[in-house]
Amino acid sequence: MGGLIRSNIPKFRLPPEVIDEEFDVIVEQGAKLHLNHPIESMKDLLAEDYDAIFVGTGAPKGRELDLPGRYDTDQIFVGIAWLESVAFEHIESVGERVLIIGGGNTAMDCCRTSLRLGGKEVKVLYRGTRDRMKSSDWELEPALEEDVELILNHSPEEYIVEEGKLVGMKFSVLEWHKDKNGKLKSTKKDEVIIPCDTVILAIGQENSFPWVERDIGLDFDEWEVPHVDPITYESTLSGVFFGGDSAFGPKNIIEAVEHGHQAAISIHKYCHNDSLTDRLPYGMNLVTAKMGIHEWTYSNDYGYENRFEVPTVPMENRFKDINIEVELGYEPGQFKKEVERCLNCDIQTDFVA
Repeated sequence: MGGLIRSNIPKFRLPPEVIDEEFDVIVEQGAKLHLNHPIESMKDLLAEDYDAIFVGTGAPKGRELDLPGRYDTDQIFVGIAWLESVAFEHIESVGERVLIIGGGNTAMDCCRTSLRLGGKEVKVLYRGTRDRMKSSDWELEPALEEDVELILNHSPEEYIVEEGKLVGMKFSVLEWHKDKNGKLKSTKKDEVIIPCDTVILAIGQENSFPWVERDIGLDFDEWEVPHVDPITYESTLSGVFFGGDSAFGPKNIIEAVEHGHQAAISIHKYCHNDSLTDRLPYGMNLVTAKMGIHEWTYSNDYGYENRFEVPTVPMENRFKDINIEVELGYEPGQFKKEVERCLNCDIQTDFVA
């Protein structure tokens, strides 16, 4: 159950054709896909006598920023819902001056999407310093490359609305320091108003489980996140597993895929009455891929070429259509030259997230 990658990740980053191709690989192995099939009750689902249930519904509820003026205009949007509306073509334009409030990956998706919908001056405003931003470097750098302006240490105070029209937003300019206990504290140094036509809020996401009854043995914490075992991904209700943002709050796709992988191992063990905690050691479980006496046929010359950057669509062409994928991938010749840079050392690298 679950999946928001089609509606929450812009098409210029993840084209629908790629999603379809990945889904087809799974479905063609025999998985039964039920579309247009909303689940409205966990209690009813449990009554259908499934052996195990996996929930991967994401964290689909964007956080609000209820400041003065919030409901006096129709040009203030919540980031996650706004991206969905863009994906389903319910929104096809924005104002020329756009403010994105937040510093995570959703903020990066919103600012880059705004550029493709007609935004001319797109600014991302974050209340802290850059080192505290939650966005990944590989998300932030393309936004800066596309001339999105990053404004730090600005805390939102008020939406400025005149006769129903959004004209700006008031911010406190902050200075950060550590107190005697080492805790970060802010001091207000100034106050500014930044003109804008559209504001998009990307200050965080929350889980939303209105369809899960609270009297079935499934426990949630104060933030509506289910209590999930970090090793097995099983909830407090036997046979019900969670993964992705629905399990631990907003993270990224790579971690969500790993959650699904580990939960699948648990579900397999659960259905065979095996111990869910009896797992392979964390790390590499592979043997060498070298070919013994035939190693001499490998290319072992040291290459002095610099690493090839992944080719991208030229800047002047990126904003003509929101569906244009920015990263093109290597051409066959570039790919060959890049892999030739490998020293063939046979060292197995274990990446730990």
